[in-house]
Amino acid sequence: MSPVVAVCPTTALVWAPEGSDDPAGELREVVVETLHDLAAGAERLVVWSPVELSPESARALVGHLLALAALDLPFDVVTVSEPGVRAAPGDHLLVLADGTARRAAGPEGPLDERCFPFDDLVADALEDGDGDILAHLDERLGEQLSMTGRHTLAALGRAMPRAEAELRYRDDPLGTSWFVALWR
Repeated sequence: MSPVVAVCPTTALVWAPEGSDDPAGELREVVVETLHDLAAGAERLVVWSPVELSPESARALVGHLLALAALDLPFDVVTVSEPGVRAAPGDHLLVLADGTARRAAGPEGPLDERCFPFDDLVADALEDGDGDILAHLDERLGEQLSMTGRHTLAALGRAMPRAEAELRYRDDPLGTSWFVALWR
């Protein structure tokens, strides 16, 4: 079986405000659909978590996502803490990654115009299944732009240099880029 990989963001998936103004509502729907596609035929998931998430919060987030999707699957969380890490993807891999977090002024700092071309590059790579681009993302620039996912996406690029890909979601309603993609 060839690996199936889902890329999902780490932020705003748990938060659901009262009323109809929920900037992550559509995102959650796409994540649930993507998790169903990822879990088809799976006995266990491997999760690559960015170093910015503690192992406890990564486990809680994945547990919440699986519950949201009404999936009962065991999973192993691997923290990807360095740009050069090589991790075994397994057959069903969930990669947790946010894009840049400086697309608007906020808690991460002031707006940084460099976010826009950087996130475009990531989105194009996710849509085209171009792992080589992800493997060679500018680590230092990703850190400056508060990108929680620079290590996990780089590891994905090294593990899967080419893939059949579908970018299912991209938006930044709260100033942080969110991507959902499925790779095979």
